[in-house]
This record gives sequence, structure tokens and C-alpha cells, in this order.
Amino acid sequence: MDNQYKDENLKGALWNENACKVIRKGTVMINGKKEYISILKFTLNGNDKYELVKSCGLLHVNDEESKLNPKSPDIGGAVTIDGVEYKFGGWKRVNQEKGTEYTSVGLRPVSDNDAPYEDHSANIEVDENIPF
Repeated sequence: MDNQYKDENLKGALWNENACKVIRKGTVMINGKKEYISILKFTLNGNDKYELVKSCGLLHVNDEESKLNPKSPDIGGAVTIDGVEYKFGGWKRVNQEKGTEYTSVGLRPVSDNDAPYEDHSANIEVDENIPF
């Protein structure tokens, strides 16, 4: 397994963020469409920062009984990013050097149904209590 995360199109890794809090969540009309947004609060270099985040879609946790096969994502769902529909997949992984867990993620355009998900593993520290 590579020791360095590499940027690849439609692939990535998610880690635990302990210092972030959702302080507001709701809807706003944008160009006639109801969008779900949140305001996140976090501290960077001792200063409070706020970030506006727009929801891309709902995700569903796949337990072992609901997976189609062992390589199926642990979490996934349909998402829309910049007007493009994707199928999102996330796989629970462990950094072999540090023993920390993270979620390897991939996106596949909905129109590209024949392309298999490809797991992308990275060495990022995360909270081990998250189920995906």
C-alpha cells in the first residue's frame, strides 16, 4: 500500500474531523430548486472559521447482509455534484502502518453503469468508531 495519498479523478479518502460542528442546517431555494445546506464551525490556527456546505445526496450504510458481494461499498448512494449524477461508494479501510481507520471513496457517473467501483486506499488517521 502506498504511503502517500495520490490525487485521482473521482477517488479520495475521508478521515475523522474532531474539531468540526454543524451549527445550522436547513434549506434555501437556488434557481427554483430547494437545496439543503449546512454551516460548519471549526477552529484553524486558534481562530474560529465557518464553512457553508451544500448536500450532494443521502448515503446508506450497507451491513454485511445487505452487500451484494464482499467488494460492495460499506456506504453509498446517489449524489449530484455540479449538476452531474454519480453513484458514491465508500469502503472502511485501515492504515497498515498506523492502524487507524479511514473511508476510501469513489464516484462513478450514473451514465457509466458498466464501470466497476475502484477502491482507493490512503493513509489518513480517522475515528475508529465510525461504521464506514
